[in-house]
Amino acid sequence: MDSEKRAIHKARAVYYGLFASLFPFSFDAEYFDDLEKSVDLLGRHPLDEQSGRALKNMKRRLKNRGFLALKNENERLFYRPDTASIPTTASYFCENRDDGRKRLQMIEYLLASPFRRNSDEFKEHEDHLEFIMRFMQRLIIEELGGNANAGLLGEKVFQNVLNEMVDALIDQLREHQYSSFYRQAALVLESFIAFERVFLRVNKPREQSAVASRTHQHPGDQQAVMSRCVKMGQDSCL
Repeated sequence: MDSEKRAIHKARAVYYGLFASLFPFSFDAEYFDDLEKSVDLLGRHPLDEQSGRALKNMKRRLKNRGFLALKNENERLFYRPDTASIPTTASYFCENRDDGRKRLQMIEYLLASPFRRNSDEFKEHEDHLEFIMRFMQRLIIEELGGNANAGLLGEKVFQNVLNEMVDALIDQLREHQYSSFYRQAALVLESFIAFERVFLRVNKPREQSAVASRTHQHPGDQQAVMSRCVKMGQDSCL
């Protein structure tokens, strides 16, 4: 693997780490600290203008509003019965119910990997948003260590699980009435997913194509985006 591709993979791992920290079942100070570090690092070399502005807004809100405000927003968006409306599993996004086919797919991918779910530490299903993002991050790091099969497995997870539901997640994060910090995070996620689709050569799902004009396409010149991603990866400590 050449140095440029290694840097891109490092940047991808940081992005997936950021998104994993955004969607925990129980948001605590450790996740907040991880978010601060990831937002600061990614903000130095954003993929495009949209994500650059969003990362600046996220950094400012983390500093000015602090942990409790973000924890409260997280609970309002995902877990409080009087306000929550955003699902947290791929099965629910794709099948309108938890514990569906996407969980079975994720279990299959997990069994094909060197990793296993630690049920003592992670109580949610394998198709929970945090688990998917963290799994993708671990597969990228494993590929950086020389395991080419981990990279191929990550491509399958992206194409068959994440790619099929992430546009709906982005829309709901942007549209929820209590979304503030997460509305900015949705812009970063949107830019990153556009990049991932180009990098992994994965098309937007067919049912999403009809609304493509409403969603963010590949951010500007591809070579410029790749260059920013390389610089960010070179700055990371992975």
